Amino acid sequence: MYVMYILILCAVPMGILAAFSPATAVSIAQGMQAWLAAIPNALWGTFGTGYAGYIMARSYEKAQGVSK
Repeated sequence: MYVMYILILCAVPMGILAAFSPATAVSIAQGMQAWLAAIPNALWGTFGTGYAGYIMARSYEKAQGVSK
């Protein structure tokens, strides 16, 4: 989730950069796309499973009154 926040926040300076240097902004976006595409599917699955497990554990704790 924090990765998504960072990507969304990076959109603001990327928009400004695109106004002054569209070619540089396109190169950065293509580099990020290639970087994310290079991550194996199994690693994405592990990340998703871990994140879902964390959410479930936190929900359980809150329901039980262990954590507020």
